Amino acid sequence: MREAMRRSIGREQPPPGGLCAGPTCNVVQSAAHARNCVRTGRQNFRHDDVKHAILAAVRQMPGLSAANVAVEDHFPFSAKGEGRLAMDITIAPNTGFIAPKPLKEGGAAAPPIALTAGGLQPGQRGVLLDVCLKDETAQTMRYEASKRSGAAALAGTKERFNTYPGNYCPATYTLFPLVVEHGGRIGPHAYVLLKAFASHEAAKTLVPRGQLLARWRQRFSIALQRTLSRSTMDCMQATRARDGPAAPRPDT
Repeated sequence: MREAMRRSIGREQPPPGGLCAGPTCNVVQSAAHARNCVRTGRQNFRHDDVKHAILAAVRQMPGLSAANVAVEDHFPFSAKGEGRLAMDITIAPNTGFIAPKPLKEGGAAAPPIALTAGGLQPGQRGVLLDVCLKDETAQTMRYEASKRSGAAALAGTKERFNTYPGNYCPATYTLFPLVVEHGGRIGPHAYVLLKAFASHEAAKTLVPRGQLLARWRQRFSIALQRTLSRSTMDCMQATRARDGPAAPRPDT
């Protein structure tokens, strides 16, 4: 919580005076760099922390369990001969969860998919959840973020769609990138999916939909801030002593 508050008010930990924890990164350490450097390997832990938090919550929904909600599943891509690919979280078709209608990259409604032999109606299709964390304060995103709110989330959404074109059957599965910015803003696809989760739970319980949606947003936020704080503190504690000239400290 302390580290999350530091980020929110722009008072991050002071530079420790050493080099990045990444053995191949000779950048002067800072809290912002510790949180974003991809040479430490901790970006994988950040991603997995959020992924498993969402996975646990989805499996607790009425009618869903480990039997029909898989993690790192290759099956959706096997029919297209792309078994090397795996989806973060996969909700199997015909589980009783009514998947939202497909959206385009920017969040607008996508044109309906023509049903083929064996194809499923939109509400019967499985869901592919691809988790992605984006830092809106990164040097590569600052200009776009200054012009448009949520630019980092939209950029992450576009990346996810470009990763899987033609690699799964859209008549059986619907792809929903779960993109969340470090500041907590979520992408349009993630928001639509969270509303569908809340609607599914509200139909099976007596809890109001708005309260359930707020709970889903809270899960996202807690998982995100916890993993960002842990990653930053671990990297700061692993700061290496300088041995020769260091590269100048970047903005991130």
